[in-house]
Amino acid sequence: MAILSRMAKLGIPLTVVAATAGALFYDDIRGRFSVKAEQPTVSPFAPLPPTFSSPSDTDIFPRKKWHSNWDSRDPLSLVDQEEYNAADPASRKEMLQKVKATATRNIFLIRHGQYFMETEEKNLTPLGREQALLLGKRLAENELKFDVVVTSSMQRAIETAELMLSLMAPIPRKIADSILDEGSPYPPEPPSRSRKPIQKMSFSFYTFSGQKFDVLIMSSMQRASETADLILNELAPLPTRVDSILEEGAPYPPEPPITDWRPKQKGSRIEAAFRKYIHRASPKQKQDTYELFVCHGNVIRYFVCRALQFPVEGWLRMSLGNCSITWLVIRPNGNVSLRTLGDIGHLPQEKITFK
Repeated sequence: MAILSRMAKLGIPLTVVAATAGALFYDDIRGRFSVKAEQPTVSPFAPLPPTFSSPSDTDIFPRKKWHSNWDSRDPLSLVDQEEYNAADPASRKEMLQKVKATATRNIFLIRHGQYFMETEEKNLTPLGREQALLLGKRLAENELKFDVVVTSSMQRAIETAELMLSLMAPIPRKIADSILDEGSPYPPEPPSRSRKPIQKMSFSFYTFSGQKFDVLIMSSMQRASETADLILNELAPLPTRVDSILEEGAPYPPEPPITDWRPKQKGSRIEAAFRKYIHRASPKQKQDTYELFVCHGNVIRYFVCRALQFPVEGWLRMSLGNCSITWLVIRPNGNVSLRTLGDIGHLPQEKITFK
């Protein structure tokens, strides 16, 4: 077993030995190991079963049907039930047609730029301001026409929105909503005693459809408003809104748990924010919209889990970079797709941060 000793002295991990063992065999005549290319590479530590079952045929991955009326905006939920029950089939069809959504909502969830965590204001750092400007430049270059901008009421979200918007075409509506403020939405699973996200990561640059944004909605927190302002600098003018419901917070107890878990009011507020903003289009909306939300990492991660009907306790298993783009598409029939998650392709490697 001299080869194994030499590998151990070189510091080669045992996992590498397991990965290559299937390609090695011991030659009794020559007393040495040789390689056979045609040998299957099977790890001796995880023997394969004689047959495989499809995941759908086992209870390893329990099946869960898509709940089409997740936003309570299915046409049947919007009509008067007494009138509907009393109507004839033709009238019922007409009633449902009147309240049926026909447009698609494109929800862009922007995490604010890097901010000073030690200060009371928690405003953007110089790098955070650069991140917001680079984000605004990217959104402007892709010529998406936004209809509204909504931010949380926290300083970092408001700053991000202001800087972002300074480079964008004007957006018709601008809202700050404290319901989007940061927080812990739900206890994560598996539990986490401390959060130490990877500091740097690179992603491919995504291309958009050439549409224009209709609105930008930002959290009322300073870091979100700063980020939004920098983004708007790069975009054509569009309406903006600030909404404190988008502020950061803990949305749901994470699993695995973390020691500093403080859900309570923030979890219910972030759930309220999801119900307020993430839903299919109104029947009155006839054109597809592109909507910007400048808020916070916990809020965005919770929104993604809820929108995709994933277990919400998994929200902490995702990591989002500062000034990243998360793009949700909500179809008229209530189907939801995730176009991008935490996209930071517009940031150079040295500008990428996660906290």
